[in-house]
Amino acid sequence: MNECLSKKRTKQAHAPNIWLMIQRFNQLNLWSVTNIVVNALVEDRIHVYEWTIEFIVALVDLNNYHAALAVFSGLTCSTMSRLKLTVAGVSSKHKEWLEELGVLFNLDGKNKNMRKRMKQLNSTTTCIPHIGIFLSDLTMLDEMDSITKSNGHINFRKCRRISGIIEKLLMYQDSSYALHRIDSLYTHMKLLGGTLKRTESFALSKKWEPNK
Repeated sequence: MNECLSKKRTKQAHAPNIWLMIQRFNQLNLWSVTNIVVNALVEDRIHVYEWTIEFIVALVDLNNYHAALAVFSGLTCSTMSRLKLTVAGVSSKHKEWLEELGVLFNLDGKNKNMRKRMKQLNSTTTCIPHIGIFLSDLTMLDEMDSITKSNGHINFRKCRRISGIIEKLLMYQDSSYALHRIDSLYTHMKLLGGTLKRTESFALSKKWEPNK
């Protein structure tokens, strides 16, 4: 809770847990791109691209919206969008799933669809929300109102709104997943070894599918 109240809530020293979630988001984003572009053969890239879509669908089914959006964002980045041959080879079924995911993760309207999806969950359902939604709401409140009014009195309206956002976030910490742990998979997903930098992934995409 203290991290959410900090004005420097995205800084490691002031909000280490929030900072770790942001770093994890960025790692997953780069990892999803790396998995595809390291393949020289277009058939292999298509196969991994389709697998990645299935992976996102599985994450959504688990209500892990933070990871799902991170991986989805990888598929929609500039490195991926220029891989015309790869994208063209993706099956119609997977393209349909990707379109549905695009609706869910549409950033217009302040993540309206993702918010609606999470709101439909009951308090006992395990969910990892996208932390960016809450950070955006808190930042917006910071910019809109002062914690004190012009007469020096405390702005209780703002305090209640901040409290409401934090309470929603805390609610998601009341339950956990009951998943069977596979050690090799756990280690791989924890470390995400071999992940390329954004510039390296882009260079590989140009190598396999150069501009014409």
